Amino acid sequence: MKRILFCLCAAAMMLAGCNKSDIDSLEKKTADLDARVTALEDLQKTLWDNIQALQAIVNSADFDYVTGVKALEDGSGYEISFKRSAKIIIRHGKQGETGGMPDIGVKMDSDGEYYWTLNGEFILGDNGEKMPVKGDKGDKGDMGPSGITQGDGSTAYFPMMRINETTLMWELSVDGGVTWESTNVKASGGAGESMFSDIDSAHPDYVSITLKNGTSFKLRKYKEYKIGADEGNDTYIISSAQATIPLSFPAGLISDECVAIMVQAVSSNGTATDIKTRASSAPWDIKVNMPTFAEDGTYNGDASIDVTAPEDVVSGEKTLIRVTVVNSTGAETVFSRVVAYVEEIQAEPAEAGYFFYSDGTWSKDVDAAKTCIGVVFYVGDVAKDDEALKAKIGATDSGVHGLVVALKDLEPTIWMNPFADTGVSKDLNAINGYSNSLAMAAWNNDDNNVSKLIDIQIKMAAFITANPAPENTSGWYLPSLKELSTLCSGWRDQIKNDWAAAGTSMRDLVHQSFDQLGESASKMVTSGGQRFYFSSTGVDAGKHMAVGFDGGVARDLPSNDASNARSARMVLAF
Repeated sequence: MKRILFCLCAAAMMLAGCNKSDIDSLEKKTADLDARVTALEDLQKTLWDNIQALQAIVNSADFDYVTGVKALEDGSGYEISFKRSAKIIIRHGKQGETGGMPDIGVKMDSDGEYYWTLNGEFILGDNGEKMPVKGDKGDKGDMGPSGITQGDGSTAYFPMMRINETTLMWELSVDGGVTWESTNVKASGGAGESMFSDIDSAHPDYVSITLKNGTSFKLRKYKEYKIGADEGNDTYIISSAQATIPLSFPAGLISDECVAIMVQAVSSNGTATDIKTRASSAPWDIKVNMPTFAEDGTYNGDASIDVTAPEDVVSGEKTLIRVTVVNSTGAETVFSRVVAYVEEIQAEPAEAGYFFYSDGTWSKDVDAAKTCIGVVFYVGDVAKDDEALKAKIGATDSGVHGLVVALKDLEPTIWMNPFADTGVSKDLNAINGYSNSLAMAAWNNDDNNVSKLIDIQIKMAAFITANPAPENTSGWYLPSLKELSTLCSGWRDQIKNDWAAAGTSMRDLVHQSFDQLGESASKMVTSGGQRFYFSSTGVDAGKHMAVGFDGGVARDLPSNDASNARSARMVLAF
């Protein structure tokens, strides 16, 4: 392609005797052509980069994990990093650029395999067969490899594309660059249309990538091995001498990655060890429940350990649990966590309206010797809808468990602007504010979301820092719609986004307890725009559910209405 520019420069030398204006005009044409050639070369490279990236995506969807998605500094695309494979670049061109580019893509055929396509039709190789994205063998071509061995042992195939120097038409080769065929698409410079139509990394478990032809892929996000199903790795609390603790493995775990597990409980009283493989078991104080896999090899998410504390265990005693996972090659993955036995402090049932203290106890009347941090507004199975909460405080279908409302509001705020799907639940009747709040915190902690933070989560984080919660509780979180409606109107089996008033029976009971606490507590707002309290439950694009504390109305509100900042009140589960 540089040959065009060379010929023009030679012509300029022969015309050296021309006048200055002619020379200036010629120099301008030369510069314009140079820019044009560079643009076409960039266009060709963009397509080649995208072809390579697309092949890597197809390959990685089955055996790899995404560790990060980062926008390129020039705005021309994204960089995707993987746990096992090299990072890839997806380019869509700089904003505002246009240019002709052939519609290269992939789609799945009836055999379940992906094949390369051009303009929606399968590309046929030099043998007349469809050109697979993965296969058994391949040869290298001058524009890059037409077949290379991948990390999973398979071979990747690429159609080769170039811009003809004379016609400026895109050409396709399926035989490693020996022969070329025109696609009848003229390269006009600029960035061209990308084969990628959408990249969405908002979901906590996967990155969704959609091609212009409608084909989509879900690339699993990498999650570290850990003890427990909650987000943190602080002390794991058990309140029973016998407890089952889930083990969190990557969602794409395969059986060869876990052929044996060793678990140890190390404390000042000694070490207990249980080693279990698929063939034998010898449990003692600690027992391994091996993961199981479906017929298609999908991990069932059921690995766990059973922990039995010593008979003479005392409340507050801690044990370091260390888990070692061994794969089929003998490689080990080791992870650990501190587990503490915290005895349920009192058997006296709590009731709505009771005072809840910083040591995790409660009472019907104010205990001036203790620090009151909230008021109980619900007693029951608070973790039934929330596996993360269950992992944090244990099963709550027996014993005394409930929900506590904080004594003060958060500073009025919007939910977020601009709006994005942050992965919070849209179930209007689930007690899952704890999981929602974990998702919100994870969103704000992701560097990719720095330009679209959740405003209300920033207020939540400040509150959590300033108001420590007892160790045997969930810690403070933004209630789900079900929890927030219960705080205002009492328990209802079904809550709808119908704007129907449901009363304020529980709000009034809680306010009576607030009255006894004086200035340390503030009642919920019951008038003006701030009477609507945001929940952590989503509902629709740009909206989140809220409850009006003047009458118990449950309704959706815009997430980013800066002229009407809303209230919010934190809760915790015990």
